[in-house]
Amino acid sequence: MMKNTIKLLGIALITGLLLAGCYVPVNDGVGSVGIKLPDASSTGEASDQEIARIYLLNEIALVTIGETTPYKVVEIEQADNEVSIGPVPSGPGYQIILVLGNDAADPVAGGDATIFVPELYAVSDQFAVIAGQATLKELVPVTSPFGLVPVVFGENLKGIVNVQRGPTIPDDFLFYTASAGEAIELAHDLSATVRAALPDGEEAIGMGMGALVTEPTYGVPWVNTTKGILPYLGGTSLELGFRTDYPSDFPPVLDSGAFLSGGDLFGWFQVDGGLGGVYDNEVGAKQWVADIDLSTFISGQPISDLVVDSSTGGIDGYFASKLGAFKAPERILTENINTVQGILEASSFFEVAIDDEEATITELALVDTELYLGTNRGVVSVLKADLDLDSIPTSDVVTESIGRTVQDMAIGANYHAILTDHFLIVSSDGGPYSLLPIYAGIVTAPTGLFLDDSTGVVLIAGETGIASVDIDGP
Repeated sequence: MMKNTIKLLGIALITGLLLAGCYVPVNDGVGSVGIKLPDASSTGEASDQEIARIYLLNEIALVTIGETTPYKVVEIEQADNEVSIGPVPSGPGYQIILVLGNDAADPVAGGDATIFVPELYAVSDQFAVIAGQATLKELVPVTSPFGLVPVVFGENLKGIVNVQRGPTIPDDFLFYTASAGEAIELAHDLSATVRAALPDGEEAIGMGMGALVTEPTYGVPWVNTTKGILPYLGGTSLELGFRTDYPSDFPPVLDSGAFLSGGDLFGWFQVDGGLGGVYDNEVGAKQWVADIDLSTFISGQPISDLVVDSSTGGIDGYFASKLGAFKAPERILTENINTVQGILEASSFFEVAIDDEEATITELALVDTELYLGTNRGVVSVLKADLDLDSIPTSDVVTESIGRTVQDMAIGANYHAILTDHFLIVSSDGGPYSLLPIYAGIVTAPTGLFLDDSTGVVLIAGETGIASVDIDGP
């Protein structure tokens, strides 16, 4: 498995300093933040980084400080190495993320287009901006832990899944992703790709962990598209006939997944304002639950996450939804329950409060008997057998996640990876958690997260390819 290979190109001492010529605040409810960039003429290797990006957070909100971007961009060699951020509204909870790196040619867009590749980063502690004053911070950049996958560098990718497609372990555990017009298979070592063109007029939206009754031994990645679901058999092969017996025009699919149990297929998918499902035992036509319309209650993607538990002999689904979190039995599919009332009556809802304040469950992860709940206030773990939950004290919340909205989670027996608004939170072998700003990697708008629990390598797919990080270090 790939290791992070970015070398230390230079460590520069950044001393917070507001000097002559910088913004001078006045006492009208705003202040400023001043930093000094590396001086390439005097710090030697610091000249290897030509560009600085400066991000300013206020609690979990990204404060816009650039002219056309949320971040401020500074060309190090053309600046006086003195940068002021301001005016900034006074108040507590501010934090600076400084990223140093270089622009690389964009191999997809071509021309003069570039992609910023971070090499060093620093994160300040939280501080207050005081009206009429300059806030001075001291930052020491370190090497970014993030690498990148060269064969998909620059591609706008729509998620990532890892599926076993053959008997050889680990070489037959392959990665699958998609650009707008192609399904993409990546080798286990991420060194090469094979691609399948989607049908004309059809674009990929995301990836799902799927299955087919005709492929009983191995999983099958599903490509969610503007015209439905396309199972991807790898290489250049798409299962175009999968959706031919759908009872109407297949709507755009936002998310999907499927599992085999006893040789039968149990699948589900999401559309704008609704849900659907499929049951296939290879006898006659598939049974489609085609139109669970939730648009009266919600819009967009109704389910934010789903995990499936087959350890009890049946299949139970745990859902995090806009209507609340609930546990749903497999009979919803086998008995073709396709009304909102029927689903609600068949399901068991549960909720969680942290220090007696209700938290919204956004992500789920299942490890043995524990169910991890990612919320808008952090991550907690509970026993799946007992979802009648009392209020959970803040002391039982993953400390580094407190107050952060969880966007994705990959929890294994050996490693944890938690993706929040601006940080990737990781841990190894039950040890302490570390905070890594996603802006220190090439992907800043993630669409998918993968964790290899045997090696600790994390992959994040997004708008410029795949960023990688080794939790245990290079």
